[in-house]
Amino acid sequence: MKKKKLFKLIISIILMVLQIVAIGFFGYSIILYNGVETFYRIYAIVILAYLFLLLSYLLLKNVSKKKILTFVITSVVVLLIASVEFFGYYYLTKIYKAIDAYSENKNLYHTSLVSYNKKYSTFNDLSGKKVGIVKDKEDIEGNILSVDNHEVENYEDPQLKNIELY
Repeated sequence: MKKKKLFKLIISIILMVLQIVAIGFFGYSIILYNGVETFYRIYAIVILAYLFLLLSYLLLKNVSKKKILTFVITSVVVLLIASVEFFGYYYLTKIYKAIDAYSENKNLYHTSLVSYNKKYSTFNDLSGKKVGIVKDKEDIEGNILSVDNHEVENYEDPQLKNIELY
């Protein structure tokens, strides 16, 4: 009989630790969303904490009882809630990272090379030719190309390059 209570106690402690970790991860993923009202985010975390306290109480109360069915039902409910919290954490952070990738703190500028010479129709036609890129930190837009005032970098073998001007 003592072994059964000890086993139920160990399982209860493991489930409570699992639920605390799940609430921590899920709470972290909720806190990431700054655009959502702070009150609702904190409210959700508080509800999860109260749910944790209730389920922990039920688990520990069922340790001393002889019936195993109530302990199993409570354990399954704890596992279901913890798995929902882990899935919520996974998908909320995945969505947050996708949204965060679109909003950066730096400005990106793109430029294109256009040739009016009809014999240069593809990028490979520039093989052996010199291609220059203006290196001017003052000319952010890149649409004013003054030959006299800018340093030009030449490339012997043309290839696609990502050149950052900051």
